Amino acid sequence: MISGLPGKTALVTGGSQGIGKALALALAHEGVNIGICARGKDKLEQAMAEIKSQTNVKVAIAPADCTNPHEVKTMVGSIAGELGGIDILVNCVGQAKAGPFIDLTDDDWLQTINLKLMAAVRVTREVLPYMMRAQGGRIIMIGGVFGQQPSAFSLPMGVVNAGLFNFTKGLAQDVVKHNILVNAVSPGRVDTPLFQQLVARQAQQQKIAPEQALADILRDVPIGRAGTAAEVANVVLFLASDLASYMVGEVVTVDGGWTKCL
Repeated sequence: MISGLPGKTALVTGGSQGIGKALALALAHEGVNIGICARGKDKLEQAMAEIKSQTNVKVAIAPADCTNPHEVKTMVGSIAGELGGIDILVNCVGQAKAGPFIDLTDDDWLQTINLKLMAAVRVTREVLPYMMRAQGGRIIMIGGVFGQQPSAFSLPMGVVNAGLFNFTKGLAQDVVKHNILVNAVSPGRVDTPLFQQLVARQAQQQKIAPEQALADILRDVPIGRAGTAAEVANVVLFLASDLASYMVGEVVTVDGGWTKCL
């Protein structure tokens, strides 16, 4: 089947590690020129070197704090200028503090909103003019299952991801007239450095072996294991391609059966 991906350009936020880097690598292997942004320049340079060592595509990097509108504007302009535009945007930046509701401060909530939801809003706002001029594009939001299936221990991320999915569906209706298709991916438990930190933290807090902590965390995942970043990337590749030409405003769950809601 024809994907239409070779020769396209993509910007992946949070693309220096974890799921974001896996997404950038997967797109690059399909012949997509890649721009990645993150706050840390060293990790960006490492990710760029890794992509270049495995592919022949162009790679552009731009350090940016996506909570800062000026840095976002500069970053998007730099990536678009170096790569000649942006055809695909993957909003992947963001993390949140978890814990009992009573222990979460206003700053915990506001930082989560600013880094996850508002970062996606800011980057999308800067990228859209390039796609509108080209009369086409793909925007993919990376959220998480707590946006669909709330967790009492992860309220900030759940609330923000629910907002991200609402943003996805509303924006999709607005920009589809420009042949810009907006969708979201909702990963479950994915084996990344952050997930490994979660396992270690739970083992320490409960004074149990890491293996037991891992089993406890995965107890409600029917497939019985954590996913891989590559498995999430496969879905993003599909949504970014011509194969998903009739998908608009969808939230695709990739969680091994963990989410029980309809």
